[in-house]
Amino acid sequence: MKNAIYLDSDFVREKMDSVNVLLRRFETLINSTDGALTGQMIWRNILHALDINTKQEIIDAFGLFSLDDKIYNIKSVVLYKDAKTYDAYLLFNVRNANEENIDNGKAAEAFAKVYARLNELQEKTDVKIAAKITTDGIEIEASKDNLVYRIIIPKFTLDEAVDITIPIENTLDDVMRKMID
Repeated sequence: MKNAIYLDSDFVREKMDSVNVLLRRFETLINSTDGALTGQMIWRNILHALDINTKQEIIDAFGLFSLDDKIYNIKSVVLYKDAKTYDAYLLFNVRNANEENIDNGKAAEAFAKVYARLNELQEKTDVKIAAKITTDGIEIEASKDNLVYRIIIPKFTLDEAVDITIPIENTLDDVMRKMID
């Protein structure tokens, strides 16, 4: 995995406090160096906080020639746990040179509209609707009294749709019909 340093999941469980301290330390370093860290800085912090010698893993993860090389545009560091393999990684989120700055305002506006529409539907029908949007698709859950109905619109359905609103609207119609009938 690119920009990720493997940590044993058992080790993480035992040393979770140290991992959290290390993540906060990396965030401080990232902010104070405008996202530029050397492999040496990363290695020393991991060695100090977790007592793990990860020199080669850092060189491999970032494609460095030596630990003295700089890594630019690091946005953040998170503890990533792979749900399938249960492996744990320190994942460094690095902005690509050609990546544009993302305008979160537009995404926030879109979510606000969805939230308002779901509230409007709930007021009209007494059916509570929750929507969970992930990179795997959209999960819609409707509940009324003691009845709960859950449906997932998979990502491939959304990707193949000419107009993404059509499968979402059809799913909401189906959910509402099942809850009201």
